[in-house]
Amino acid sequence: MDTSLLILILAILKFGSYLSTSWLVGYVFLTAGGGKLLLKSQPWPMRGMATYFQIGMAIGVIAVLLTLPVHVIYVAGAGVEGLKDLFWWKLVWSGADAESLRLRALALGVLLVSQMLKIFKLPDLISNLLAIAGALTLVSSFGLRGHSVTLGMMGQGALILHLLILTTWAGCLWPLYRVCDLLETANLKPLMSRFGVYAQIPILLLAVTGGYLAVRLLQSWTTLFATPYGLLLSAKLVLVCAVLILAAKHRFWLVPC
Repeated sequence: MDTSLLILILAILKFGSYLSTSWLVGYVFLTAGGGKLLLKSQPWPMRGMATYFQIGMAIGVIAVLLTLPVHVIYVAGAGVEGLKDLFWWKLVWSGADAESLRLRALALGVLLVSQMLKIFKLPDLISNLLAIAGALTLVSSFGLRGHSVTLGMMGQGALILHLLILTTWAGCLWPLYRVCDLLETANLKPLMSRFGVYAQIPILLLAVTGGYLAVRLLQSWTTLFATPYGLLLSAKLVLVCAVLILAAKHRFWLVPC
């Protein structure tokens, strides 16, 4: 199998993992307490939220199930035939990426159990605590792969905080968009205003941790345009700037209007 195709598939699966994490973390934030904070003690409208969780969970499970065999094929360099050799499975299974994958699978399982508890009408406190634990574990799993393994505890902590803020913010966008059809204007405007106010400090932390990680990972600023990782980071910086512009537009123009 062509190596470039395998790299593309792995990139798609990685994107799916990030997308799934954002949706699930956003769901947990809104349904396990954050929604009440935004709505001043009122529960978050649940219409459509179950589907949001289910799609995020499905994407996450598919990414977990496919990443390991695709990685084995890539490392073995023998196409699908490489799946028949137990040596390559053991090699990949013992790596940092597989450890991250196992942690992500555990987190998805915990999140699934937390939602099943709601079906059996158990106290919300138990299911919410499980959901929060699952969401934090899911985000933490990304601190065990790639360049992050060379950062040490402080660097990995900064990365996890960076990802937690980013996934929570991104995961809330679609539910916030949908809630525009569910709430009256009198309730909607204060909600959006509070979201903009509460997001200010997390966005500042997002920028600070992102800058710290960039300094730690880049040997010099010239590598931003001279290496594949630098180009990827440059693309992320452009995306973050776009997010900040969107947040500023929401906070200072759309909400006041």
